[in-house]
Amino acid sequence: MLVKNYEKKDNKVFFQVEVNAEAFDKALSAAYKRVKGSIQVPGSRKGKVPRRVVESLYEADVFHEMAVAELAPGAFDFAVKTEKIKNIGNPSLIDYKAEENGSVVMSFSTEIYPEVTLGQYKSLEVVYEEHEISEKELEVEIEAVKEKYARYAEVEKLVENGGIDCFLDFEGFAYGVAFEGGKAEDYSLEVGSGSFRETTLPELDDDFAQDISESDTIE
Repeated sequence: MLVKNYEKKDNKVFFQVEVNAEAFDKALSAAYKRVKGSIQVPGSRKGKVPRRVVESLYEADVFHEMAVAELAPGAFDFAVKTEKIKNIGNPSLIDYKAEENGSVVMSFSTEIYPEVTLGQYKSLEVVYEEHEISEKELEVEIEAVKEKYARYAEVEKLVENGGIDCFLDFEGFAYGVAFEGGKAEDYSLEVGSGSFRETTLPELDDDFAQDISESDTIE
């Protein structure tokens, strides 16, 4: 076999592989033998028609396609090893041509791994920027963490003479930030006997630090 007309375009390579006349003729004979049992012409018994007779009665390349299909995988592998092609996926057989000297030339294409050229990166430096946290930001974050780990308990609150009107001023916060619709002044509420949920925020101490982090102290 001979690899020729090797050409690279972007991430694809194109090349031809020439298979000599002896190997091509052997593949043609194998193709003929696979189908001769179904061939019948006037004056000959079915399956007994010589290959040359079939080629003369039909087109001369009647067995070429089957022969090329048999030779193509080996021809491609030969080119990959010879040219050290790092191909991706399956190759494409573009076409083939039987030469006058009895050989056959097959044209292939296949995708290859892209070539990557690294720039200068060893001398790059990473710049670290420090962000100063204000006292207010720290307080907001601490309150948010405390609210996240707050404990809730159902308690019974009784008012002896139900039906008492209370006027409340309140403002709701989520993670230390007031939310829309969570604030009112002089809000009227009739209080009777019932069940309430009491919220207990954790103490900001070493135990709390150990519960929420890997630190042993609050510092």
